[in-house]
Amino acid sequence: MTGNGIAKPGKISGSSLRWGGAGTALLVSLCANQNSWASNEADEARKEVARQVARQISATVNKGVKDALSEGEDRSGGGSGDPMSRRGINTYASPTFTGLEVVDAGVDTEIYQMVAGGDTRRGNFIFGASGSYSRADVNGPSFAGGLLDFGINTYSITPYATYLVNRNLFVTAIAGYNRTQIEQSQNDGNGLFTDISIGYLQPIGNYVMTGKLGHRFSYFAAENSQGTASDIANAGGVARDDDNWENTYYISGDISYKWGNFTPRVEGRWEHLDPEDTPSGADDIDSAFLTAGIDYDVQDAVTVGLTYTTELTGRAEDHDTYYNQAGANVKVRF
Repeated sequence: MTGNGIAKPGKISGSSLRWGGAGTALLVSLCANQNSWASNEADEARKEVARQVARQISATVNKGVKDALSEGEDRSGGGSGDPMSRRGINTYASPTFTGLEVVDAGVDTEIYQMVAGGDTRRGNFIFGASGSYSRADVNGPSFAGGLLDFGINTYSITPYATYLVNRNLFVTAIAGYNRTQIEQSQNDGNGLFTDISIGYLQPIGNYVMTGKLGHRFSYFAAENSQGTASDIANAGGVARDDDNWENTYYISGDISYKWGNFTPRVEGRWEHLDPEDTPSGADDIDSAFLTAGIDYDVQDAVTVGLTYTTELTGRAEDHDTYYNQAGANVKVRF
């Protein structure tokens, strides 16, 4: 995540913090007292975690759909080679660890997430649902003095559906609900997100190439509103945002190669974040990500894999920020 203008203590008019990780701009208004500072910093950390949670759910679901289509097996009796013939139940679990580090600000965010779910084919549709739990630990200096040290717990449930236009073209729609609890904060609340994408899959011998174009929307409402005059203690009279939304537009492409029981793959993804306009003047952010992974077929119905993702662009011009993610996946088909 990126941006310019790290806020410094004492500069309380129009200052903001751009916090690193995943091509996202986090904006923290300077406060006149420590409690307001803690509330805003927790809220901005919550926004970043929510983005990563939705991003990972989207990636896990879309990989499962892509793998199912590229296999083209009839689970009720033999493989036909046609993705339109897929049957049976596909289940999966994907634990990940994501590290977000802003060197100049000294802020580290560690996100541990588990996404698990399953889906099945009905006619030209694939219907499924996933559940997710994430734990984020935020550590670093507070710009009001002292240290940041708190956790964020997020619980998600996500139904989804894919429509198979033909054996190459497919459309996937995801709808998610998030319950967020932030330690030592009044920022607990509920969130919603949607993810709609159109994908194209082309097998060529042992290779499978996939392209995807999508849009993700997220919304969050805090349970404890802070709209009274006493709560607007922030510099410039800007209160914490208790109700916010943002849009993310993305395009991705990947290629995989079937080599015996192994399937290595590489994916590139570009994202454009369009946050809600705020008095702080949030900027749009562009980021590019690169993922490398490999799957191994333990047997016909069981596959395991490992992935690594890093951010290539979207870093601030004058601040070092890092995004690294390590993940695993297990898929069992019935």
